[in-house]
Amino acid sequence: FTSSTAEANRTLQRGFTTVRDLGGPVFSFKQAIDTGVIPGPRIFPSGAMITTTGGHADLRMPRDVPRDPARLSMFETISGAITHSVGELGMRVRERLFQGASQIKLVGGGGVSSPRSPLDMTTFSEDDLKAAVAIARDWNTYVAPRLRARSHPARHFRGRRLHRARPPDRRAERAAHGREGDLAQHATLPERGRFGSPDRA
Repeated sequence: FTSSTAEANRTLQRGFTTVRDLGGPVFSFKQAIDTGVIPGPRIFPSGAMITTTGGHADLRMPRDVPRDPARLSMFETISGAITHSVGELGMRVRERLFQGASQIKLVGGGGVSSPRSPLDMTTFSEDDLKAAVAIARDWNTYVAPRLRARSHPARHFRGRRLHRARPPDRRAERAAHGREGDLAQHATLPERGRFGSPDRA
């Protein structure tokens, strides 16, 4: 908390008055800034990311399997909540929003920093993503899926349109990362009123 407090002040002094946090336990930190306890930028938090077993942000130890669906492990409260059905996914999305999330972060594939997560895996189905987006819309917010080209080849990227019939200005989805995408994949974003959030250089 001490180092985060110092970094929040440095971020504000650099001129960044608003930041978006796409994955992490920052709700109490945001509250401390909002109430004037510490100086820092306004934070739009997502809370812990939502993933599936073996997906990026699943940082549990092998001994944590099998999981208890009714109870979040320590790692799930910090890094990524695990879901295995549309019902569980809906519950985790609503829990994040109840905690104060400004947007929902879903993990679409594997990740480098997850020790048991293949980079080229795909986590959520199209029905899963549609369900999450529908709940986010009910709360007047959006879903920011973490998409990687290798885990979401063109057929997946184009297929996961997430309510193509809905107007683009109605809470369009944001795609996080995507640095390995090709031109055809990235071209689908503006066509549907969406945009990407690339990694920092």
